[in-house]
Amino acid sequence: MNANGTKYIKGAPPLGGHLAFKGNQKPSVPILSILSFVLHLPFPLSTSTFHYTFSLFVVDTGMGNPRVFFDLSIDGIPAGRIVMELFADSTPITAENFRALCTGEKGIGTVGKPLHYKGSTFHRVIPGYMVHGGDITEGNGTGGESIYGPSFADENFVRKHIGPGILSMAKTSTLANGSQFCICTTKTEWLDRKQVVFGEMVKGFDVLKAIDQIGSSSGLPSKTVRIIDCGQLC
Repeated sequence: MNANGTKYIKGAPPLGGHLAFKGNQKPSVPILSILSFVLHLPFPLSTSTFHYTFSLFVVDTGMGNPRVFFDLSIDGIPAGRIVMELFADSTPITAENFRALCTGEKGIGTVGKPLHYKGSTFHRVIPGYMVHGGDITEGNGTGGESIYGPSFADENFVRKHIGPGILSMAKTSTLANGSQFCICTTKTEWLDRKQVVFGEMVKGFDVLKAIDQIGSSSGLPSKTVRIIDCGQLC
């Protein structure tokens, strides 16, 4: 860094860019804001003053993303728990919708049904593709409701359908997201820019595999898969 600090900040990543940590195995993280200030230091025995410019990078490490869970049953028999991390850092609107539907904190929706995933089913399961649930009003894939009203528009397509466990919105119409979602059981890149990815599974892949095995090419599962409890872990 030179006396006026220009070399210190030259080439710094812009707001919204990424900052890479060197030598400690940490991945690059998105920059939320850049705070700069100037320190004026008089030079001893001289009339000159050195001006140092410092930059403080405020970054998002992803540590604040909420985690939620589903406790599932298959034909009334407990099947285990899946845990999902929601990408509140990149899709805050969509992640908050799913989080609140897991806790049920919003009460009753506009059609008189609870805004809550508890008790709902996975109505569509296609082996080697995805499991589809979240229709909290009709239970058959024709309904659903968001915490914002009947539906809301796509937030963004920053995240991609990169593999098993990816959580994305399932639409009932071209630009409508409600409460329906799908969990991918493979990479589904053809859904990129069509469905909003807002989370991923972090635990319970054995449970996901068990559900995948009772699906069919038509999507009709051979057994009833139900969310018997759900909520937020952190």
